[in-house]
Amino acid sequence: MSLTPKVVLDKKHFIGEATIVVFKEGDVVYALDNRSKAIIAEDAVADRVIQRAVDTIGLNKGSIWLKGDYEFGDSVILKGDTGVDIYSDGVIYPPIGKAAFILGSDTESYSCSKLFLNQVMGKGSGVAEGRVALEVRNAAQNLVKVNRVWDCKYAVHVKPTGANSNDNHFEFGVIDKTDKAIYFNPAMTKVSQGNRWKATIFNSNVGIEINNPTVGGSNALQLFEGTIDNIGVTGGKDIVDNVGQNIFIMTYVRNLFDTSINTIQDSTIVIDPNSQQIVLGKLAIVREAGVYLFRNKGVSDFWGFKQDPTKEEVELGYGKLMVKKGGAVLFRGINRQLLTADKTLTINDPSVQSLDPGDANRNVILPAADINSAGIMFIIKNLASATYTLTVKDSAGNTVVTINPLASAIVVCDGVTWLTVS
Repeated sequence: MSLTPKVVLDKKHFIGEATIVVFKEGDVVYALDNRSKAIIAEDAVADRVIQRAVDTIGLNKGSIWLKGDYEFGDSVILKGDTGVDIYSDGVIYPPIGKAAFILGSDTESYSCSKLFLNQVMGKGSGVAEGRVALEVRNAAQNLVKVNRVWDCKYAVHVKPTGANSNDNHFEFGVIDKTDKAIYFNPAMTKVSQGNRWKATIFNSNVGIEINNPTVGGSNALQLFEGTIDNIGVTGGKDIVDNVGQNIFIMTYVRNLFDTSINTIQDSTIVIDPNSQQIVLGKLAIVREAGVYLFRNKGVSDFWGFKQDPTKEEVELGYGKLMVKKGGAVLFRGINRQLLTADKTLTINDPSVQSLDPGDANRNVILPAADINSAGIMFIIKNLASATYTLTVKDSAGNTVVTINPLASAIVVCDGVTWLTVS
């Protein structure tokens, strides 16, 4: 069974129902009006025929089926506001030094559409030749799915010029052997925000690089999901985030992060694919006075999480939750133990203590009652079948509760003293 990620390309919408079908016979590429069955374009150069098909649909809703493999001599500019959908079932070879498809132009947008591609590939020297799969200039609310990008300088070159390019969904099965898999060019004149990205990235000098436009604005509020594994690339980096306020949920991120105004150390969220558990998590966005996830109301009034780097607290906006260093953890596991001496507990010990006093009465010493233990709870069970007791004491030696054989007690710290809960 192959473990290579793939995205689902829905052929039903295209095959048999496509407005225009592009196909090749010999050295000539044709565009067929699938309703009238008339040939609307023919040329030995594929991108010219495909561009004619896009222009023919224009502002009318329609779809184009690219049947087979095509090598482009120039970029195809996608445009249309009402749904110009494109499906390719073969391999697209981008032009040298350019992108195969440009989403929008300086004067026309590409929006509310679908672009489904099987493979976009260089020809062995695609990185050096500057071949690019997609360039985003003026695009909004599109669904883009690509099974595989291989041997290209960029899989996606984000360089909005015509208008802001927001609220798109990009999904890639595999991006392999690129210079920068997803690249936000600082030379852009507009911004790109609110996009969702899913990708599995291998063997790239940089997995994701995000820069702000030199003319102002911010390429923030992006959500990135997937896997980056550039361990085989000497000096390669997984993420270069020069913006902040973006969210990364990545599995097995192995190489380095680099930032200018932000701090991302080692990994954001690492998920073990076998157990599906988070095995390593770090706060991924540090900007100005602190960390803000989903901040949209200003510094003093926020939604989501906020951290002041000068303090140890993390705040949860609207119903404030303070999680303090060494502070309350609702459940920390179970300890079952036969005692041979008194038992001293720390704030990091398991919440449930099942203790057998053995052959004598034993003392159980609680942690100091202060801000670090505020909210901590212990459930203490005396496993002795007869005779011996457990005397629970605070750090000053004062008795909090005495637990008889086979009995139990719950003690909670309020930050000043230890209390029993009956």
